[in-house]
Amino acid sequence: MSHDRTAGHLQKKLINARSHPGAFAGGTLKLNLKKAQDVMGAIKGLSVPWAAAGISEIVEENMASAARVHAIERSRPLERCTMIAFGGAAPLHATRLAERLGIRRILVPRDASVGSAVGFLRAPFAYELARSLTLRDDQFDAGAANRLLAEMAAAAKAIVAAGTKGKIEIRRSCEMRYIGQGHEIVVALPDTNLSLDDVKALRESYEARYEEQFHMRVHGVPVEFLTWNVVAAAASPAWQEPELPAPTRTAPREREVFDLNAGNSGRCPEFARDALVPLEWHPGPVVISEPQTTTVVPKGWRVQLARDGHLVLENSGQRP
Repeated sequence: MSHDRTAGHLQKKLINARSHPGAFAGGTLKLNLKKAQDVMGAIKGLSVPWAAAGISEIVEENMASAARVHAIERSRPLERCTMIAFGGAAPLHATRLAERLGIRRILVPRDASVGSAVGFLRAPFAYELARSLTLRDDQFDAGAANRLLAEMAAAAKAIVAAGTKGKIEIRRSCEMRYIGQGHEIVVALPDTNLSLDDVKALRESYEARYEEQFHMRVHGVPVEFLTWNVVAAAASPAWQEPELPAPTRTAPREREVFDLNAGNSGRCPEFARDALVPLEWHPGPVVISEPQTTTVVPKGWRVQLARDGHLVLENSGQRP
């Protein structure tokens, strides 16, 4: 089956799943609340809410630690970022994780729980190759590099051409580092055959990226070209974003939610996502539910449905 046919087939299934929850997976998954409560209740010394909250705290701290390392490696201030919460469980943890990282704005996209499937449908048909060839900028073998890149481009293009009749674009890059270091930086390569003049320009591009991340340059140290990457990609498939349905304006129901900061449970409004009116803000605590995931908006946060169907959460600064 060609990529185009596969994409069209999955797109129909995805759209059908939006209208009929459970159709994409072949059925509705039912959770057993009592058994879940029994498991939480078996944890000695903790009530059911505190046991569940403790598990969430461990999960969220692990995620926050990973995010901090990722940001430090790239010298990025997380507090200036907007968090994108996608996946079935991410909207449950998003605000708690954001508070740990100093992030004050969260975006929960449409179809967050099937974001990977949507990405697959919207991504171009592509194939990537990576091969190792260690060269130094002061001893560069342009012939060896050009032969390797040409072989990789031909192999990647042949694979993509088997699945599409459209124009195929070739993108090339190389992972580079100062000799002896253990961290590489990806630098884009020109489309033409490499020459010694290109090597000087590539070293400058590498050092500019290095300085951006680490605020310094290491003078007098050779730069290594390590891993060569070639991507062959066709044009992105056509995609028409489904129109947002008119809000149902269904009145919210009440739902009991455990507030970890307060240390107790309380009742708060629960809106169905398709009942929200675009651009109307709802202060927390509030819960936004949909067939595939649930977004928890605690006290100190507010949420609105944007015009494009994404949920936007903002921290009002009232919560520590």
